[in-house]
Amino acid sequence: MIKLPVHVQQKKRGGGHWRGREKHGDRKGSNGSVEQYGYNDGDEDPAKYTILNRCKADEEGEALFEQYIAQCPQSIRLWSMYCSLFENHFINEKAEDIYLRAIQKCPHYELWSMYLSFMRRRMPLDRIYSSYRMAMETIQHDFRAGSFFVDYIALLKKAYNCQNEQAIQEKTCILLPEDSEVQSIVPKWARDRPTDPPLDNQAFCNISDQIELALVCISVH
Repeated sequence: MIKLPVHVQQKKRGGGHWRGREKHGDRKGSNGSVEQYGYNDGDEDPAKYTILNRCKADEEGEALFEQYIAQCPQSIRLWSMYCSLFENHFINEKAEDIYLRAIQKCPHYELWSMYLSFMRRRMPLDRIYSSYRMAMETIQHDFRAGSFFVDYIALLKKAYNCQNEQAIQEKTCILLPEDSEVQSIVPKWARDRPTDPPLDNQAFCNISDQIELALVCISVH
């Protein structure tokens, strides 16, 4: 069971990498089939997908997707189209809800990659951190998730250094080396989100978790 971020848990009680939108990984197994990973798109009726491609991001479109998802809840293709429908219309809250359902019902690398890309481009840094931590707890054994680890560790290092800046100056904490992946977080944010405020050190300090050195070391190893 995926542990949802705190903000999602609160909403229910009340009622992925910094490289832009990368191409999603090949979901086929060595025998060329989706089924090898246990995720089958089921009925590949071209007419069905033609209809779904024409859907609008409204109640009617949502109802149609829900109908097909109920029939094939582990379809990577259906979930990716459903998420993209609302994401592409900048209905971010709805898109995030669908993404969270998708990675619970069908926790495949490809959907996780789409979800993390969406979070990086649309959500605050603290929410991005939470989504990466959730990914690490869920698909850490998938060999294709290596790039997620790289970005997560870069985020942890940067947050640790910013949160402990004074202690580092006083030499009561060590300064973690900021390699190329760490140093590129800020310019990548500026590139992918040109209309948003620049990402500064305070944003890393404001991450809800206090990043401990042990967490960084465990993640690295």
